Amino acid sequence: EAAPQGSRVVEFKHESLPTVRQIGRRRAKESHFKGGNLNNAIFNVLDSEQFQYYAFLDCDMAPTPDFLQLSMSQFFKLDAATNKWIPNWEVGMTQAPQCFNNLAETNGDDDPLFQQTDVYWRRTMAHLDHWGLVHYYGTNVVMFKPALEDILGWQYGVLSEDTPTGANLTSMGWKALYIDQEIATGMVKDTVVDTLSQRKRWAIGNIMWGLLKSRNYLRCLLTNDFANPPFYDEYLERETAAMAGESMPIPNKCLALAGARMSGNDDFSPEDALPQEESLLAESPGSRDVGYELRNKRASSGWNRFMWGWSYWHVTWSNPINGYWFVAYVAAAMYMLLETFFAKDIVELNVLYPAIHFAVTTTILFVIGPQSTMWRGCQDRFAFAWVRLMAIFDSCEKAMKEVKAAPWNSSAYMELMAPPIVIFLSVLGLWSYSFANCALDYQTCVEDVSSDSYVSAKIPTQVMGLFLGAVILVSMFPLFRCSMSNIMGYPMYKFRVLPGGATIPYFLAVAPVLILGSMYMLMVVSDSASTSTTSYSSQICVVSESSQNLAPSVFVLGCSKCATTSLYQDMTTHMPQIDAGTHLGSNESSVMEKDKHFFDEEDVYSQGWSWYTSRYSNCSTDEDDGTVGADFTETYLESGAMTARKMKADYAQVAPSHGEEAYLKLKFVVMLRDPVDRLFSYYQSAKADNTLDIEGCDLSTKCEEDLSSCTTLTFDSWAYDQVERASACEKADSSADLWPSCGDTGLFGGLYSQQIEEYLTFFNASQIAVVPMEAYTSDAPQLLDNLASWLGLDFVRDGMTVAADLSTSEETSAGSDEMASSTRSMLGSFYEPYVKDLYDVISRTDITFIDIISLQDIFRR
Repeated sequence: EAAPQGSRVVEFKHESLPTVRQIGRRRAKESHFKGGNLNNAIFNVLDSEQFQYYAFLDCDMAPTPDFLQLSMSQFFKLDAATNKWIPNWEVGMTQAPQCFNNLAETNGDDDPLFQQTDVYWRRTMAHLDHWGLVHYYGTNVVMFKPALEDILGWQYGVLSEDTPTGANLTSMGWKALYIDQEIATGMVKDTVVDTLSQRKRWAIGNIMWGLLKSRNYLRCLLTNDFANPPFYDEYLERETAAMAGESMPIPNKCLALAGARMSGNDDFSPEDALPQEESLLAESPGSRDVGYELRNKRASSGWNRFMWGWSYWHVTWSNPINGYWFVAYVAAAMYMLLETFFAKDIVELNVLYPAIHFAVTTTILFVIGPQSTMWRGCQDRFAFAWVRLMAIFDSCEKAMKEVKAAPWNSSAYMELMAPPIVIFLSVLGLWSYSFANCALDYQTCVEDVSSDSYVSAKIPTQVMGLFLGAVILVSMFPLFRCSMSNIMGYPMYKFRVLPGGATIPYFLAVAPVLILGSMYMLMVVSDSASTSTTSYSSQICVVSESSQNLAPSVFVLGCSKCATTSLYQDMTTHMPQIDAGTHLGSNESSVMEKDKHFFDEEDVYSQGWSWYTSRYSNCSTDEDDGTVGADFTETYLESGAMTARKMKADYAQVAPSHGEEAYLKLKFVVMLRDPVDRLFSYYQSAKADNTLDIEGCDLSTKCEEDLSSCTTLTFDSWAYDQVERASACEKADSSADLWPSCGDTGLFGGLYSQQIEEYLTFFNASQIAVVPMEAYTSDAPQLLDNLASWLGLDFVRDGMTVAADLSTSEETSAGSDEMASSTRSMLGSFYEPYVKDLYDVISRTDITFIDIISLQDIFRR
């Protein structure tokens, strides 16, 4: 049936070389594709008992010298009873990964079109190997001929025979094992059209197989020729018997052992596995087939059948599902983006389920696969979606219509490459217009976002369209830029934009955090969910010549590099009574919304209180609406020698507010971080912007002028110089505190106990609260709730906190510099007595410790 018109065999022989046969067959009405070629070669031309194992490689694949050594070893096993190697007639096939030696030079080392599929070969196949259900993919394979005979050869009736044939083999109880070694390398497709054509062929073959497997349900739609390929009914009969535990015998003398056990002629013969009693060697099916019982057991195992069905269901139906999903996704995005031109609708979504689903699946993908290939695997769902749609159409046409044989990859340019380009450009155009429209009128764009619970939200379709469109553009961009490169005559990597590595995959891996964060930021919880603890007012009003303005009564003093910016964002978001003084004058930087520097920079202080209070809202000395001013300047703590004095003096002159002296109403919040981690973060930031304290460092003039590019200056050397400077200061004047006499930044900025003592000189301990950064990053909502209670403010939990994505250690974050363990030990020893002093100050005074964690754990090491 594979070569009804006969075959032509050209044989090349040389006494010192292996025999090479080139086999061709005359084309008949039905060619049966590649499966027909293989069946003809193995069962017509080479049908001899001499050949029992066959290695299959694509014409571009070159095996390594150890290809057979590594592959053939899987077809034998060690008999525990005799400690001898015997044939393992459970194994029908071994599969090695497909590797390519021209990937980087043709596609680029970032593998934009996911040619290597490392996630699949290195992860999925390894797991399938555990079950003996490794998929067969046509090349780098060794097969046992009796296994092929058991399934009556390669699957007919489908365009790509490999996956169906491997499925048939394992369904009969044979094991398919994985060789996790690069034992053959080949040539990857070097153009987009060739790649898309190849993917289309794979998809057509799998879809056709799925239709064939479902022929009992689709009989009225399928042609008779497609529904009844050669030998398929006979195979199903054998499969049914195997599933019932009564496998039919295989007509191969290789499996019919004729000798007796422990043959004296060959101590390592296969007969060693036969039972000792001759009566057990009856001429029943498989009686002399030492793998018969084990294959029967596998074929009839309910659990094994479940795993088989699950693994091949995905291969069979993933293409139609992905095609449908792509159409629905693009249609939804285009509709929502078009809402920019019309009246905007509101979409009510259950945001909890998709966020959790995205978080779980993305995290799993990131953990189990190499980062870059995981990223490309996700893009694959969009990049080849159009190819899958065309494959669905072609496979249904082949299965349901009597069509004239034609090349399956005809019109590849117009059919496969042009439509994705049109889709990408269409989405890009709509997305750009909608984004510009939203950016120009941001408030209107998002004003309808609302929610009354943590599991649902009402979101404008334009905003949802921007999100969906961004996903489409990012995912289809690799295919688009490779196509543009080919169209202009360049290699696929020519228009590469992003560098290689795992930057984008790492961003994708934290996407669940971003999704969940966005979800909770959308939540607008009703006022009843707020916790109000206001028992007295901290508001301070200052009357000037022209107006009455708030003056800050809450000061977040620092410390610098202790997440005070995140705390500022969270307090202003979740404590609605706080006015952070965000009214800026002309030509003033937005940085001043947080950092006023009024009390610690003389040129700012000289502008006077009218300038300072003009940052804040108007208020009334007769009526208190509960709003309080807040100053979040992070350097007030380390510059506290004069800052605290100025605060006390200035507020003492402010008229009593609501019956209480103004300076007694001040509240000071101090965020503290492990001083070693804080020092490292300070170094990275200060070096980058040339503000690093380099007193005592021996640097070249060039380095002093441009610290950011100075390669000789490392954190370890700088930290050592800082400690040496501190030691010199102590020797010079042992009675003086290192802060601020020796310095107030760098190493000395972490001497928290001395800085807080300065504020205790002018204010009551009850006015100061210490907030550990560890507590803030581990449970920000609870800490903010406790802090709001201490401040006498309301805390509204209306979304995710900024602290959700903070890290308490930045040793490997910014820059390329790192901290040696010896340096960390040295700095820890230096700071240890000062940390003990800090604990002592908090314990013996009325300073409030925001107690998410215990006092002794304020800095976790």
